[in-house]
Amino acid sequence: MLDVKRALLGIILVISALMVPDCSGRTGDQAEGAALRGRDLILAVADSLDGSHVGVLGYPRATTPFLDGLAASGAVLERSISQTSWTMSSVVSLLTGMGQEAHGVLRIEQSLPVDGPSTLAELFRRRGYRTVGLVQNAVIAEGAGLERGFDRYESLPFTEAGADELIATVRAVAAEDDRQRPLFLYVHVGPPHMPYQPPEPFRSRFTAGGSESQVQGSIRDTTDIMVEGSPPSHADVVRLVELYDGHVAYTDSLIRRTVGAFGSADRPEPPVVLFTSDHGEAFMQHGAVGHNLFCYEPMIRIPWIMCAEGVIKAGQRVAGTGSLLDVLPTVVELFGLPWPSQELDGTSLARHLVTGAPIEDRALLISSRYPSEGKLPQLALVEGPWKLVVRRRGQSAQLFHTAEDPDELVDLAASWPERVARMLALLEERRESSRASGVTARRELPQSLLRELDALGYGGQGRDGGQRGSLERR
Repeated sequence: MLDVKRALLGIILVISALMVPDCSGRTGDQAEGAALRGRDLILAVADSLDGSHVGVLGYPRATTPFLDGLAASGAVLERSISQTSWTMSSVVSLLTGMGQEAHGVLRIEQSLPVDGPSTLAELFRRRGYRTVGLVQNAVIAEGAGLERGFDRYESLPFTEAGADELIATVRAVAAEDDRQRPLFLYVHVGPPHMPYQPPEPFRSRFTAGGSESQVQGSIRDTTDIMVEGSPPSHADVVRLVELYDGHVAYTDSLIRRTVGAFGSADRPEPPVVLFTSDHGEAFMQHGAVGHNLFCYEPMIRIPWIMCAEGVIKAGQRVAGTGSLLDVLPTVVELFGLPWPSQELDGTSLARHLVTGAPIEDRALLISSRYPSEGKLPQLALVEGPWKLVVRRRGQSAQLFHTAEDPDELVDLAASWPERVARMLALLEERRESSRASGVTARRELPQSLLRELDALGYGGQGRDGGQRGSLERR
């Protein structure tokens, strides 16, 4: 009798799955679980791209025509945030699904150990994929531990020539005749990271004629603006944003060329494209230029766009708040990859991307780059539109409603004391429970790497606690 009941239950479950339609034309759990098994994936990351400077997310300037078109062909999250405001730790989180407190890579001289958590590249390799990583940021070059799982992992210069070399390599990889092994390609372009000096015609695309500002977008320019404490409305800051937007437009062209390299390649199906950033970029909204120091919106807002022909319906706009931590679990589910052994801080957004269902509110811990000498970073807790920011010692916590106040101009902490107290307790609980259980490796920083870091603004004290272009003035 028990066997008969089990058989009937099995039939009911199969029928129920077949009766559940989805927008992609697939049925049941095929809509999300392993719906992209065997497809190529391009994971494209733009360094320091604030999501609010992307056209499809409401930016008035035409900075991202290709990305806007990509979103129109797939899905875009209306709000997505990184879990920290600097590259090294953020990329480790992207590839492991763990927050920086959990994976423990908190400083440039640390690296992901050989026996550390599984990376996205390792999971793809276990499924028989070719795995290629091409990066334009020296912070995440080989030696950071991020090369684990990649058949090929190369660092290219943060220059126009380096970008051309990257695109040429992408074309060669796309043209390789290996139909038995699909491709996971991770491309991390340097722009629009400072210095904001894109090539023409992008450099002058948004600069206003007749401006009195002499700002050229250099690291020195950002430092001077910080020292002078110029407000966002100052002519020099306005010019800096114009140059940054030109850099964003240049980034858009690099992503177009990256994806376009697959257009003439003889691949079985068009590649799936997931585009995002490692963190945002500030322009004196809270007294800082660049990133690293804070958890305010400009430094953690990122875009998330995913295009998967035949599975993700074109034109989806997903409400709610997504996180960079969600990339790994989402990809694992959609591509049917083996589940990693580590505990993940993110969650799969596959259902939301496929059906357009809004993302439920949840608590997300955010922390800035860790300063030197054991000092605490700035911390924040996000619950849907609500955001609590814990500043330096002796300063009161701030509370913002980012849906109504995206620039975080109005501190609501005094009006919502019970919410502040509850979120403070939850923040501390999350921070304590997510402390790293493993031991990170330490890497030596050769002079060649230090010179590249200087060129990116990580000079002097910046290697330990903050970028020269991100000095605090509070």
